[in-house]
Amino acid sequence: MRRYSIIIQGEGKGHFSQALAVIKILEAKGDKISRVYLGMSFLRKTPSYFYTSLNVPVKSFFSPNFMRTPDKKGIRIFSSILLNLLLSPVYLFEASRIGILMIGDRSKYLINFYDPVGALASRWWKRRASKTILSHHFYLSHPDFLHPHGMGNSNFWLQLMNRFMTRSADNILALSYRKSQDTRNMKVIPPLIDEGVKAGTYRAGDRDLCYFLNPGFVAEMINYYRKRPEQKVDFFTSAYPDRELPENITIHAPSRELFLEAMLSCKRIISTAGFDTVAEAFYLGIPIYLIPSENHYEQYCNAIDAARTGLAFHLEELSELDEVEFEPKSNKSFKAWVDSVVDLDARRFLPPS
Repeated sequence: MRRYSIIIQGEGKGHFSQALAVIKILEAKGDKISRVYLGMSFLRKTPSYFYTSLNVPVKSFFSPNFMRTPDKKGIRIFSSILLNLLLSPVYLFEASRIGILMIGDRSKYLINFYDPVGALASRWWKRRASKTILSHHFYLSHPDFLHPHGMGNSNFWLQLMNRFMTRSADNILALSYRKSQDTRNMKVIPPLIDEGVKAGTYRAGDRDLCYFLNPGFVAEMINYYRKRPEQKVDFFTSAYPDRELPENITIHAPSRELFLEAMLSCKRIISTAGFDTVAEAFYLGIPIYLIPSENHYEQYCNAIDAARTGLAFHLEELSELDEVEFEPKSNKSFKAWVDSVVDLDARRFLPPS
């Protein structure tokens, strides 16, 4: 039996969903999860289902996050960098605090889902542990990846963060929508999709499904559907509007179970370009339209890469939605790519025993 500590960046649901899939795989193999360390932010509230979905002890800690634009539809890069530099003493303290807790866990294996404070803690306090770091961000450093034009500064900061994250890692795993060759220091693996999603069967219904990490999109989307009362929609967001909604619009608080239920019977998904929701839509064969958060380089990259598969459509703005008729290509090869990882063992994922 191996003993693991799991570190998760808590922004959005992507890293959390990937981590939850890994935890279930490890527990099914008889391994022990000593504790989950969940990064949280001064700027965002962590959804309650992050805690209730885990059957292992959870410790939260403060970790960097992005500042939103005034309209709450995007992020402010340089303001975020400045704020997080000012908060660096807090993050250094948090790295020491959770590092000491990790020593008490007696875990010999660490898996980090792209949290920088967790990376520091493991580097300082768990030097002898075998460290695996996993994220789709690393595929943005792969030679096969095509970057969007005109965003060189954002690419610089992302590559800098990738180098920081990988400095203390023994295993670097890059999640990708398609097969690519491993590089000298990186393994490319498919999205790790939860068995609950895999077991689902998609039957197209008559309701759209919308999920947006940044709440500024919500008002715009509500206005869009208010003008189209014949189109029904389910919104999943923590930003509940303060005005009465028409009958065709239903707002839901973030919930893993309800979201999956809505996915399996929706007409299509309209979302910002997070990695995890896109991967689940691909697996189930759901048409998905992506609107990247403003100034969010990672989401622009995700949207472009997802559109390259022929399984998603990249929108620059919401007004384009009425002009597009999109039929995704077959998801057969994508499902085969995901299902190729039957057992995450030393061959693909875990460090040697």
